[in-house]
Amino acid sequence: MDDVATLDNLIEEFYIGMKSDKTDYSLSEFAKTLKQWQQRLVMFIDTADRFIRPPFNDEALFAVLATHLQSQHLSLCVATSRPPETLFTNRVGPPLHSLFIRCDLPPFTPEECKQFIQLRLQWTGIDFDDYEIGELVTESGGQPATLQRLAAELFRRKVIEQEGA
Repeated sequence: MDDVATLDNLIEEFYIGMKSDKTDYSLSEFAKTLKQWQQRLVMFIDTADRFIRPPFNDEALFAVLATHLQSQHLSLCVATSRPPETLFTNRVGPPLHSLFIRCDLPPFTPEECKQFIQLRLQWTGIDFDDYEIGELVTESGGQPATLQRLAAELFRRKVIEQEGA
């Protein structure tokens, strides 16, 4: 969700996943589209902690999602460092958080962090030295989402440095 800044962007991401060319990003049109949807759609949402803040904590959005998550056509797989019940709270419709199956992942070990980073850098032409990886491991505490965010930030800085050289 790093590039998703508005509710329209979020709905657009759903449409992209559905291979839909719709351009009406209203919640009512989104609800109609989900109601008509007959295929299986699984949306993977990283950094779902953003659902605690506007515009993503919209009660109408949660009501639409909760309604359609009860069907067999739509599933959300969210990565978050907070319990779902603190992110997906609403007073309209069924409680969205009650529809999630929770799977708590332990932090990566330092070796798993290193493998994770090196695998993703493999074809980029950018390398992190052992010191940089050690800093990422320490700063992230091995938490996968935090590690990914910090590594992405370092990667962007290194790309800028490389372009400037």
